Amino acid sequence: MAAATVSNLGQAAATGSTTALFLKVFAGEVLTAFEDAQTTLDKHVVRSISSGQSAQFPIMGKATAEYHTAGAEITGTAITHNERNISIQGLLIAPVFIAKIDEAKNHYDVRSTYSKECGNALAQVMDKHVYQQLINASRTAAAAPQSIGVQLTDADFVTSGSSAAATIFSAAQKMDENNIPENDRYIAVNPETYYNLVQTTNVINRDWGGKGAYAEGEVLKVAGVSIVKTNNLPSTNIT
Repeated sequence: MAAATVSNLGQAAATGSTTALFLKVFAGEVLTAFEDAQTTLDKHVVRSISSGQSAQFPIMGKATAEYHTAGAEITGTAITHNERNISIQGLLIAPVFIAKIDEAKNHYDVRSTYSKECGNALAQVMDKHVYQQLINASRTAAAAPQSIGVQLTDADFVTSGSSAAATIFSAAQKMDENNIPENDRYIAVNPETYYNLVQTTNVINRDWGGKGAYAEGEVLKVAGVSIVKTNNLPSTNIT
């Protein structure tokens, strides 16, 4: 018996793939890249500048006290003043062009997803630049009467949770010695350091007053300093 002649419904012009003409069914879901976490927006001062090229931040020093000797003239003491000027950088944009004809032909919406991805891209670049600026500022001489910064060196900070915790305690000590308020302290670390801290159980052990959860992979504070996990810390020299 001879084989039957098959009319392949999915084949174009009777040549090539036998499934080329079959419809690709839209699944009703658009796959996008995972949203990256932005971590700096609520942890630094944000100012809106309507005009001008920079913003001025006045700096005022501390007053001094002394015992008064009866009969001596009270002449007063000077409080030191200074300023910090922060210049406006260029306009940060994440442009996307969509041709109307393509949008008309397309069978699913892209604008909402594009808008979210553009916003995410802007947030990530801003986050990276904030961390870069924090590091640059920490290496710059303070404007008197501000306190002078202190550099701590720890070669094992990234790879050892116990070493990282000890360095955070040292940093908290230095901040206390320079009268830096305790209610607004953060440290940003990469995921490797973060999870090393989690596995350093005395950091999260309730018997030690720790905060966090080993099972959840979470550590909240060390030495009163809030821990922030981020992928946006610079790891190479950046022009």
